[in-house]
Amino acid sequence: MLKFFYKPDRGVKVFKSDLNSDPLPFKDGFFDVVLMEEVIEHLVNPDNAIKEASRVLKAGGLFLLSTPNLAWWLNRLALLLGHQPYWSECSTVYNVGKFKRDKAQPLSGHLRLYTYRALKQLLELHGFNVIASKGVTYSNLPSAFKMINRIISRIPSLAQIVVMLAQK
Repeated sequence: MLKFFYKPDRGVKVFKSDLNSDPLPFKDGFFDVVLMEEVIEHLVNPDNAIKEASRVLKAGGLFLLSTPNLAWWLNRLALLLGHQPYWSECSTVYNVGKFKRDKAQPLSGHLRLYTYRALKQLLELHGFNVIASKGVTYSNLPSAFKMINRIISRIPSLAQIVVMLAQK
């Protein structure tokens, strides 16, 4: 399912491939940096994407990725109160079980959920060395939670979003 697009007016070549199964259309060691922002949680086979990122990176190359954190402090609180963690889905039609979440709100499409520890271990098993990590937050929370979330999200394992920088 590889597609090639060329936008001559912008000087950009765009490739489309299935990260679950396809090899990336680049030679080994082609890139200095690979960015995978809010992608890994949508993949059926994230191992293929990580393996391909490693393959196309030069020795010492950097892999930067981010994903929602299953162990976000608000998810922990939601679970304690008997609610579904945010970003998890138990229906392919309805957004159910979440605290203060409209059941008709669009689904996220997340297939895999990661904690800080799980993501770090997965990258290490694929031969990466995690050299930095950071917790970040979105501002889509009610105002009562925004300040608390910003403070707590400084701890990557409790953050809303985990960002990791790994080196090949």
